[in-house]
Amino acid sequence: DTGARTVLFDPNAALRARVHPRVERLSWLLADGREAAAMLLLPPERGPGRLPLFVSYYRCEGYLRGGEGDEWPFAPLVEAGFAVACINTVRGDDGFDASTHYRIALAAIRGLVDRLDRRGLIDRGRVGMGGFSFGSEVTMWVAMNSDLLGAASIASTQIEPGYYWYNAVAGRDHPDLLRKVWGLGPPDETPEAWRDISPALNVDRIGTPLLMQLPEQEAGLVTELHARLRRSDTPAELYAFPEEAHIKVQPRHKLAAYRRNLDWFRFWLQGHVSKDEGRADQYRRWKRLRERWKAGSSAGH
Repeated sequence: DTGARTVLFDPNAALRARVHPRVERLSWLLADGREAAAMLLLPPERGPGRLPLFVSYYRCEGYLRGGEGDEWPFAPLVEAGFAVACINTVRGDDGFDASTHYRIALAAIRGLVDRLDRRGLIDRGRVGMGGFSFGSEVTMWVAMNSDLLGAASIASTQIEPGYYWYNAVAGRDHPDLLRKVWGLGPPDETPEAWRDISPALNVDRIGTPLLMQLPEQEAGLVTELHARLRRSDTPAELYAFPEEAHIKVQPRHKLAAYRRNLDWFRFWLQGHVSKDEGRADQYRRWKRLRERWKAGSSAGH
């Protein structure tokens, strides 16, 4: 009769009371004239000093909750004092050549870091990156071919020799796809092409702490990468999520991935250790990994 409204239940009151990121649309030109674009999320109030930066590269569509694949909690990262940049894939030429796209991606990411550094916004010594699917391949390419990253996280398998043979059973079309897109034939026939792309074959060039949170069906395909990293000084952990396909969908798995990613980047880029006793073992492991990593760096490994 009166048109008055009464709220019976407000499930998002606590969420609205939390930090709301400031959002900027950015665009910049690469050296070859291509245009890159990103969404930048910043804390609502700028404090003293520069911010650590988290980068996601792939697609930035709709509500920017956790990047493509929804693995990295953007808003909680901002709440923890990070700048977060979601970069849309920069278009290449007609067709798709994987290594060319990786190089374009690295140029775009380097351009963004330079731009934000010049603005005095970010600390280029504290840059992290996370990637899903194609974004995970770009993340590993950046880790292998630059010194930009202080921490990284991936949510998908990589293009490795083991991946080739896993998918090369007679009658499958995957080998043809790998040759067409990645320029990869059987590993014994195209060893140089594999050396260029495979993270497992380039562990000596990866010095970035790496967290791998993969669906069960893909975790077995990074066995070589995981084993080689664990035999090096580079910090690495691998988690497999049961009964998950390419994109994780189970709510408890999404929450676990969110929490561990947030902890991982805060630990390596902010030195943060949670007081939650339930995660004490996690931080004990990571501290041991950090000590070994620093000792190896000091020794010149």
